[in-house]
Amino acid sequence: NKQFVIVHNGIISNYQELRERMLSQGVVFESLTDTEVFVNLLEESYSNSKDIEQAFLAALEKIEGSFSIVMLSVHDPEHLYCVKKESPLLLGLGEGCNYVGSDLNAFLEYTRKAVVLDDGEYVVLGRNDYKIRKLKTREHVEKNVLHIDWDVETSKKGGYSHYMLKEIFDEPQTIRQALKIPHEQISELAVMFKEATRAYLMGVGTTYYVANISQYFFSTLANRYYPALSSDEFSVVSVESGDMVLALSQSGETYDTKSSLEYAKLHGAQTAAVVNVMGSAISMMVDQVIMQGSGPEICVVSTKAALAQTFIMLRVALELGRMRKHISQDVYQKHQRELEIFPQMVDQILNEQSGFVRNIARTTSHVEHWLFLGCGVYYPVAMESALKMKEITYQHAEGMPAGFLKHGTLSMVEPALHSLFFVPLPEQKDLHDRTLIAMEQVKARGGTVIGIMFQGDERAQ
Repeated sequence: NKQFVIVHNGIISNYQELRERMLSQGVVFESLTDTEVFVNLLEESYSNSKDIEQAFLAALEKIEGSFSIVMLSVHDPEHLYCVKKESPLLLGLGEGCNYVGSDLNAFLEYTRKAVVLDDGEYVVLGRNDYKIRKLKTREHVEKNVLHIDWDVETSKKGGYSHYMLKEIFDEPQTIRQALKIPHEQISELAVMFKEATRAYLMGVGTTYYVANISQYFFSTLANRYYPALSSDEFSVVSVESGDMVLALSQSGETYDTKSSLEYAKLHGAQTAAVVNVMGSAISMMVDQVIMQGSGPEICVVSTKAALAQTFIMLRVALELGRMRKHISQDVYQKHQRELEIFPQMVDQILNEQSGFVRNIARTTSHVEHWLFLGCGVYYPVAMESALKMKEITYQHAEGMPAGFLKHGTLSMVEPALHSLFFVPLPEQKDLHDRTLIAMEQVKARGGTVIGIMFQGDERAQ
């Protein structure tokens, strides 16, 4: 009856049976979406109760799934009715105006004060007031107000053509922020790894590849192997008291990662996380959290936040290596000095190599099939690069270890397939030789080879 408007993020898992019931009662639907089912439930509930809040709650009782919903109605145009269940939702508290969104960036320009809703809570939000209650008991809930210290300018594009490019050029400053994370926090996380019976690294998508890169850091610097798992597959792992699980998440709201942390906690494991967004669900549910301080990342494709997480995990691995006496104090200090100059190195690469990268992109923009390959730590770098290519260009791309190429994939190589190799330092002789062998195999089959290598590597060049 056009009297309700909703914004819905998530999935109503039982919408099909609800829809069929309403269809049998003569309800007319204009779409096949689960969202429209909830609107019709609201209309049905309101016709029975004539109370907008009770109608909202009655409709919610009938749906299953994971979602956040915001509802506005002509029956109470001065309030928004909002609910959170396993999908992010925050309030922004302004002067004479309040806000609701799934991310701080939605209202960062207008207010620095936020309230984070927990799962199973709903809020009646007015211009100058708000009331939060538990969905099950209707009990009133008092919440702390979160003060956001992000710089609003970092959430704007500036002079860049799009957010992803802007955030790539933010990376030197992002690393400087990661360097400012107190040594005590890094050390406390290293202690958790040191004292754990078993430890696991976990993420999904880009953060899964950050976990894989971290795996190499811990192995080489601390002589410790920690399995890296994709969050959506973590429930197959047997964890128990004495174990430790570290999660990586930019938003702090990644559903699979939250679910896996809950699983780990249920089985007695200690939990930790590296997270970017303050007040996020993951940041509040773990035993220890490191806030990476990367600032808003507007682009869905993570760049600066992923680099910051990688940098933080390198710091933790270094600290653990020092604690375990796997590296000497001199080696530890040498690495620390190199970390200090890393922001300048990234800045230099962005300024000096961007034109070269653009030229490669321009000359290969017609290519529809890509392989990204690397050995050692460059294997997860290759996997992440292939993911980026798929996300941004919608072109087919695969990432794999360079040594894996000859086991089947080599048969697909032809001039139309471009292969990009991440070449290790020549000093890493075994990895370097294996990478060059794979490059020669691609060339022998007429494939096109692109190499990203260190300066002075004449063999690879």
